[in-house]
Amino acid sequence: MALAGQSPNLFAAYVMGFDQGRLHYEMQRHLTQHDNCYIEFPRGHGKTAQMVLRVAWEVGRDPSVRIKYVQQSDTESKKTTGLIKSVIESDAYARVFPEIRPDEECWGKSEFKIVTERWQRDATVEAKSIFGRAGGRADILVADDVCDLRNSIQQAALREQVKEFWTTNWLPMRDFTKDRHPRTWKVGTCYHADDITADWRRQHESDDGLLRLPVEGFRSPWPEAVSEEELALIRAEVGPFAFARSYELLPVTSDLIVFNGDWLRDSLYTEIPDWESKNGIMCAAIDFAFSEKKQDGDPDWSVCLIAWKDRKGQLWLKDMVRQRSTFPDFCRVALDRMRTLGVAQAVAEANGPQMGLVQQMQQDAPCAIRPLNRDKDKITRASERQGFVEAHRLHLPADEGSSGHGQVRPDFRVVWDELTTFPVGGHDDTVD
Repeated sequence: MALAGQSPNLFAAYVMGFDQGRLHYEMQRHLTQHDNCYIEFPRGHGKTAQMVLRVAWEVGRDPSVRIKYVQQSDTESKKTTGLIKSVIESDAYARVFPEIRPDEECWGKSEFKIVTERWQRDATVEAKSIFGRAGGRADILVADDVCDLRNSIQQAALREQVKEFWTTNWLPMRDFTKDRHPRTWKVGTCYHADDITADWRRQHESDDGLLRLPVEGFRSPWPEAVSEEELALIRAEVGPFAFARSYELLPVTSDLIVFNGDWLRDSLYTEIPDWESKNGIMCAAIDFAFSEKKQDGDPDWSVCLIAWKDRKGQLWLKDMVRQRSTFPDFCRVALDRMRTLGVAQAVAEANGPQMGLVQQMQQDAPCAIRPLNRDKDKITRASERQGFVEAHRLHLPADEGSSGHGQVRPDFRVVWDELTTFPVGGHDDTVD
């Protein structure tokens, strides 16, 4: 128990119940040896859990420490603060650091204080989004996955804003007046080749502050927990591009994204123009998720997209059914929506056993459903439609209630997200 107060790895085992992998020992050693560093691990390899335990351990070692914890959103940062607080409130933590007592007057969701001998203005731990505003000074500044698909890939302008906020808002909070210099610890998984993680890699390649452990082949840097078989299944599930970014730590370039967000933003609509609205047909496209693929964890969605197709061939998206449900339930909801909107043409994926689903759906459908047998991979099919989208022939409904320019209607935001992150996003059901 006493040794847990001296070693973050023993603390991890005793207080957190963690079975530390070799990469976690290496990560904690790297944090101890470097006041300023960047650590890059694949998805699902314990970065945040390690930082949570490290922050709790640092608080136990020095209750006067001031830690700023920065993530990509306020939601994520509050989750992390909650985890740190739960560790500090645990009985095991009290046995290792019996003198640590929460300050009940400042024990909030985004920041909290530990009771100290001398009053201090700043919170012990304060967590915010990268675009958040925090006050005071920091002895330890942590950046934990400040990049995401939105601020790194979907909206290119946000990449520079992330860098600007880090440089002008967060770095100046470090307190250099103490005997010990402040520590700046960054952890993450890469997104774009020009996001802030690329800057950190370049910075710390030259000063020995970079610890980067990608998946090689299907060999995880955490082999004790992640097997080659599991990684092979993940690659087959998410595709080579998403796997390369998330696990092999190969950042995305803008050229890789099939559908540019500007193309979609420039073709948003509030009302279909008069001629187009009177000359066309209502159609539907159906993609099933009732297969062995992705049944556990984060399963795929069954989707029915309904659109007005005008005489010029443009598509004006009108409605969508997107469900994780049984086939009968999805079939009932989708067919009801098709009847309500007067769908006169429909197509549905019909590879292998899906042909039987099309036949079942056809029995009660308001129109013929043409089965589609696909003999090309998703990326090839999407690339063939790139020109269609670039020519502003695909129209998503705009959010009329938004004060911001070029906002997608909330119920179609998922379509926007999947299109503008394909093929590196987590889901592509609406793209399919």
